[in-house]
Amino acid sequence: MRRPTPARQRLRALDGAAISAVQSQLDLRTDDLLTQSSMGGAVEHRSNIPSRPGMFALGPAARPVAVPEDLDSPGGRKAAGRVSLPHHVRWSGPDVMFDLGDVADRARVYELVLQEGTEDDVRFYIDADELLLLWDRLVLPPWVRRAWGERYARRRSLQLGC
Repeated sequence: MRRPTPARQRLRALDGAAISAVQSQLDLRTDDLLTQSSMGGAVEHRSNIPSRPGMFALGPAARPVAVPEDLDSPGGRKAAGRVSLPHHVRWSGPDVMFDLGDVADRARVYELVLQEGTEDDVRFYIDADELLLLWDRLVLPPWVRRAWGERYARRRSLQLGC
């Protein structure tokens, strides 16, 4: 039989009332998420669940999304042909060559750069007009879609599906 971990030993030491209090807090949070989902609302990383003072958001949704205001400016160097993304953009797996002339490869590059890239990466790999053409086929998290939707609403008076 395995020895209980220190955390399990402390949990066993708690009295029944303390365990019930912790379980009810967990149930409340789970119910809140389920209620949001069952009402048709999207359950996101940034939920409306109240957090304890001093807590802060972690994970991908907490990172800023790189949305350069000067993306439409002419004159910047743009990627073309076959490219390999920098390690900070495509950080898992072996190096892969993407053909920007191929729509599927271009869409994958756009997804990776919009989620993981810096403003310089976005300026180099993303074409603003091409992004509009690919928008509906890109698989992007809600916070990235929102950030780019706000940019196009502000700069071009366009409403993108977020």
